[in-house]
Amino acid sequence: MKRRRWAVAVLVALAATGAAALLLRPREQTAVPPHDPGANARRENRPQFGPDESRPIPDSHVEKTREELIAELGPPTREGPWYIGSPPIDYAEKYPGTQTLEWHWESGQFLASVHPVDGRWVCYTSFWVPTGWVID
Repeated sequence: MKRRRWAVAVLVALAATGAAALLLRPREQTAVPPHDPGANARRENRPQFGPDESRPIPDSHVEKTREELIAELGPPTREGPWYIGSPPIDYAEKYPGTQTLEWHWESGQFLASVHPVDGRWVCYTSFWVPTGWVID
């Protein structure tokens, strides 16, 4: 009888050890594809505004003309005489006649403010703004 108990105890111990070994073994690592920063730009058929478009990107298009902006981005989805965010009071003096052009995509929007310089409309500030962010 004692032998039988001892044999059962050994079998239970081996089973518990085997189960523990199976449960506690390192899990196979699944390869996680690296983040593709240009995926949204390609999917939305637009230029990439910077290496990390998950955050706002300022001034990527400063000094481009209105014509260059439209050639690169297509016609703006919205345009008007306003500033991006809440600029300093002296912007009205520094950049008279400001027009802001906006382009919208699912992943965010791009804004560019232009003003007249020697007969051409020139960008003096721009922002890529990912969806969910607010520029103020």
